[in-house]
Amino acid sequence: MQAVAGHRGTVVTRRCDTVCSMRSASLLLYLSLGAPTALGTSSAAAAPQARPVGMRPAGAGAARPVASSAARPVARPVAPARPGAGVLGPAEPAGPYPNYLEQHARTRGFQLGRPQKAVPTPDGKAVLFLRATAESPELRLYEFDAESGRSREVLSPAQVLQGGSERLSAEEKARRERMRQSLRGFTSFELSPDGSFILLPFSGRLYVFSRQNSEVNELRPLPDSATRQASANSDIPPPAPDFEPIEDPHLSPDGKQVAYVRGRDLYVIDIASRSERRLTKSQHSQVSYGHAEFVAQEELHRFTGHFWSPDSQYLAFTEVDNRPVETLYVGDALRPDLPPQAMRYPRAGNDNASVRLAVVPAQASPGTASTWIEWPRDRFPYLATVTWQPGAPLLLTLLSRDQHDLEVHAVPSLNVGKDASSASSRPPAGGSLKTERLLGEHDDAWINVSQDVPRALADGSGFLWVSERSGGPELELRDLRGQLVRVLVPREYGFRKLVDVDFVETSSGPVGWVSYAAAAEPVEQHLFRVPILGGAPVQLSREPGHHVAQFGTGSKGHSLYVRQSFSLAGPPRTVVLRIPPGGHGQAQDMTAGELPSAATEPPFVPRVELVQVGTQAFRVALVRPRNFVRGRKYPVLVDVYGGPHHSQVMSMAGRYMIDQWLADHGFIVFLADGRGTPNRGTSWERAISGNFGDIPLDDQVEALRLTGQRFPELDTTRVGVFGWSFGGYMSALAVLRRPDVFSVGVAGAPVVDWRDYDTCYTERYLGLPQQNREGYEKSSLLTYAKELKRPLLLIHGTADDNVLFVHSLKLSSALFRAGKPHELLPLTGLTHMVPDPVVTERMWTRILTFLANGLGVSLNGPTTGRGPTAKAAGGNRRPAPAPARLR
Repeated sequence: MQAVAGHRGTVVTRRCDTVCSMRSASLLLYLSLGAPTALGTSSAAAAPQARPVGMRPAGAGAARPVASSAARPVARPVAPARPGAGVLGPAEPAGPYPNYLEQHARTRGFQLGRPQKAVPTPDGKAVLFLRATAESPELRLYEFDAESGRSREVLSPAQVLQGGSERLSAEEKARRERMRQSLRGFTSFELSPDGSFILLPFSGRLYVFSRQNSEVNELRPLPDSATRQASANSDIPPPAPDFEPIEDPHLSPDGKQVAYVRGRDLYVIDIASRSERRLTKSQHSQVSYGHAEFVAQEELHRFTGHFWSPDSQYLAFTEVDNRPVETLYVGDALRPDLPPQAMRYPRAGNDNASVRLAVVPAQASPGTASTWIEWPRDRFPYLATVTWQPGAPLLLTLLSRDQHDLEVHAVPSLNVGKDASSASSRPPAGGSLKTERLLGEHDDAWINVSQDVPRALADGSGFLWVSERSGGPELELRDLRGQLVRVLVPREYGFRKLVDVDFVETSSGPVGWVSYAAAAEPVEQHLFRVPILGGAPVQLSREPGHHVAQFGTGSKGHSLYVRQSFSLAGPPRTVVLRIPPGGHGQAQDMTAGELPSAATEPPFVPRVELVQVGTQAFRVALVRPRNFVRGRKYPVLVDVYGGPHHSQVMSMAGRYMIDQWLADHGFIVFLADGRGTPNRGTSWERAISGNFGDIPLDDQVEALRLTGQRFPELDTTRVGVFGWSFGGYMSALAVLRRPDVFSVGVAGAPVVDWRDYDTCYTERYLGLPQQNREGYEKSSLLTYAKELKRPLLLIHGTADDNVLFVHSLKLSSALFRAGKPHELLPLTGLTHMVPDPVVTERMWTRILTFLANGLGVSLNGPTTGRGPTAKAAGGNRRPAPAPARLR
């Protein structure tokens, strides 16, 4: 399950973030479709009795403190952004903002028009980025000039299509679903090593855009030499080449070739001559080359299956054999004239695809034999990561089926650099090469995999690695034999993500620096730099909130980087910064300018308060009505996720926009992160191992009980719950198992029986079904179907190929047979994402109405906010079906 709309998120799309990948920072269902960015000009509303999140009580279950605060990030209290921002009271008009939901759906949560995928050029003079318009999901290419601080549009999809329409293959649609990408237009691009041109994959084809003369040309293969010769002797023009859609293209490190997949095979094209070479030839419809298999994309976040050597002479590629995988069939109920679509989906306990890795020369002639890489696949069937970088051999991260063990292996004979010429670094033609083990990791619960590491150092001194052996993530430097050299970022610092590695020339030689994201406080994330030789880190981001960054490449590209900052105190900002010459040890980077946003700004500020409760220090967010009245009790809506690799409580205003809309109808929206969620250390995260059905729900109930004791405005006898994906599972679990607490629930795309979810995700947390029958039974919603006493609405996309529609159908069938009334809302033709604005608006209207009815709350006026404002639910309600008390 993926962070955003897999099992670590909701109905949001996971676009590759504006400046760095944020797969693990999924937002939620109401950002339905768009980017995970902050919105608005929010401020935190802090009640007098609340303790800010950054201030921890002694003995709380927070990260272990460090002796010296000078050498580590310091967690700061979450405070109001301006004087008076924390004062609660009826400062705004009553009821929901008119027409808000329609605006929210049309603008994709007010995210359309914000810059994304910003990449500094190698010369450090400009930044390229993508941006849509305020109400169009079509991405265009822009350039920011670092000298003048100005931005301009350089290319639009309409210029490329010239009156045509964008087309995507079924494979590309599936790949984008895995990446949670629902936008159109230029969804990705690659910059050449010298920055002279841009490679643009678009509509199943490749285009080259020259930055010098602004010309764009299709990189279309020429007919082969035999065809050209035959046509030269004839008056008949040569036929157009068989042109299947191009998928997953990658520039070679020298910028002269492009590797890509067409159909089931791997190809290379020379940019200058447009000569195409087919490097593989599939002999079976279920065997493909150069692709990443389903679980690699969905759960390991490896989205490609081919990898260039540093010298651009070779390609490593995967062979994926899907024949062992079970075939499932997904039909479109609205199109009975079409046959069901067959898909290979590996359900828990069943067979995965068989994956192998080979190496072939990029200039290989037809019939050239590949060299196969041998590793102990019986023990380590998951090929988690493949890296082939200057300064190191081909490195593989291998994962056991139960995901308790991980090993990093090297192929010593494949240590090729940009200028490598040694025959010993060249793979033999055909045959095989064995790997050598460099290091291993073990965890009795599971191992987390990061696509950021191993990261080889260009000087050949070793590689960076992330380990959780000490109880939390640590960034390590290891030599090329796998031996530990030093810990660069200890676990107390709250390491999150490796951002950049750079070597700066000084009078005494090159000095290496590592940039990374970290925070001791779970609700925030900051940026730091630390010397590779060791020392105190330098904090780059100071403002409270969540910060991510993207650095450039090339000799000067690292001198410029883009930082995107989210907070509760204002709209997100995307700023371009310069590192002073020789100033990698300074925090005062120089601002070159800001990437402009074309997004529509939200019409109101989310009224968010972040607190800690209990000895476990649960992080909690409360969203009150904008016309909150002291002394009034408000029914509670629990916005839940509660599962692995996703946090609900974050210092990002845009995270709470739909929550605020719900609250403005007369509710208080409650969010909490319990055990099993990230950024609290391994013991916290792995407490749920083997059983989803107990601890995640218990912690939601306990956090709600403690928060209700502190804040009397929460009417904990009237509680509704809603969520998507894992959050949908939690919502259904809550009303089934704890009707004494939860009076009504809405479950979006819930996993019902974990035996029907994919191998890699499910077995990571629950083990194999054959070995943990009790855990699977306790975690299954079907186990508790006969106990339903509260209203339950199930919502599910009928074409969902992540959490299959069969999940909601199975639960609905079990409830029907048990005589339990419930409602099922099928989203016909939709997948795990909900990008359709009309569906988004209607869906949230239905969710609000269902929750209000289940809590006995009367809503005055249309719930879309198009007409009269809704009357505060705290003062106008019918009796709830039955009192609910927290225990």
